Amino acid sequence: MTRVHKTTTLPGISRNRIGITGQNHIPLHLPHPERICKLDANEYQYRPAKTVIDALHFWTDRGMMNWYPDHEAVRLRTALAEYTRLPFSCIRVFNGADEALTYLVDCLVTSGSEVLISPPTYNRVGDRTEYHRGKVKKVLMPDIFKKDLGLLIEAIGPETRLVYLANPNNPTGTLYSPDDIMTMVRQRPNVYILIDEAYYEFSGATVADLATSYSRLLVVRSFSSAFGLAGLRLGYLLAHEKTLTKFEHIQPYPVVATPAQIAGTAALKSPDHLETTVTVVRNNMTRLHTALTSMGLSVRQTVANYLLVKVQHPTAAAEYLSGKLIFVRNCDMYPGLEGYLQITVGDDCTTARLLSAFLCMPKQLLGPEITSRKLTLPRPPEQPTNGRLRIIASGERIHMLAAGK
Repeated sequence: MTRVHKTTTLPGISRNRIGITGQNHIPLHLPHPERICKLDANEYQYRPAKTVIDALHFWTDRGMMNWYPDHEAVRLRTALAEYTRLPFSCIRVFNGADEALTYLVDCLVTSGSEVLISPPTYNRVGDRTEYHRGKVKKVLMPDIFKKDLGLLIEAIGPETRLVYLANPNNPTGTLYSPDDIMTMVRQRPNVYILIDEAYYEFSGATVADLATSYSRLLVVRSFSSAFGLAGLRLGYLLAHEKTLTKFEHIQPYPVVATPAQIAGTAALKSPDHLETTVTVVRNNMTRLHTALTSMGLSVRQTVANYLLVKVQHPTAAAEYLSGKLIFVRNCDMYPGLEGYLQITVGDDCTTARLLSAFLCMPKQLLGPEITSRKLTLPRPPEQPTNGRLRIIASGERIHMLAAGK
């Protein structure tokens, strides 16, 4: 039997909400931001490609800041057409994937409209649906870490207007295959299926190539996680040309600022940098999983750029890490994620710094099953982590030494 949770709320009121809302909890006004290890929002952990920096420098030095942006974003959409191998007319750009999700809900949802989501998940669509006084139908999986396509399709009823599916899901990492999604599209042809592929560059799974064939299949992607443009806010929507034209009649598309257009275009022209980034994240995902598991911790890898670590006292553990300027997301308040910390995977130095903090964390915060406090890593970094602790590599063994004040 399908487990369904329905809510109808007034704008600005959150009742019985089960979801992950994108909120940054880090005080960015802290001095020396370069010392902050920000691992709580699945952001890019490196500088953007040099082509991006150079393009922005050129624009600030010689560009026309006094001109309005290109409303059609021709150069960026042309680059996206080459990147996605979809027609130019099937692409629209937005000020971040969040704006694209908000735009789609604004076009499709009215008072009483039913939108289906499967929590815990990113909650932008659910929040916006409630803003329009729509009904959020929440399908709770028996195991939040396992997909259940049949359960999801069964929950799509005659009143369902839109189905939102983050793929891979944030925060559980659950991934539906393209065949799974196509089964849903074909069995429920009268419902809009919105696939959030914010982590496509890491997962490699997509249904974007089918957007030109199915008018109710919508794909949203982001430039934040793999391209490093979170601060500039850039995302895009892939859909059938007729669908995009229909939406434009309902509400005009927003205009993306010139710096974001320039940066996005330049980022797409640096495939080697993107490939290197994805490779580093995948390698460090494996390193973290191996090291933390060897300590006795329960760790869940994902095909995105984050993992989940279960500890005895997540709130205290997160506070301990924040004291070392390492910020992670505490998922303890979400049903099914009790005890879990969500941690963005970064570069080698960030990985070493995170591991050093876990090594020094009081055992009672991690759990009684923690027995090993020594880690053997494949390629130990040789860089210092912060002012209080440093890591010294000796062969394949990592030793923790207290640094002077």
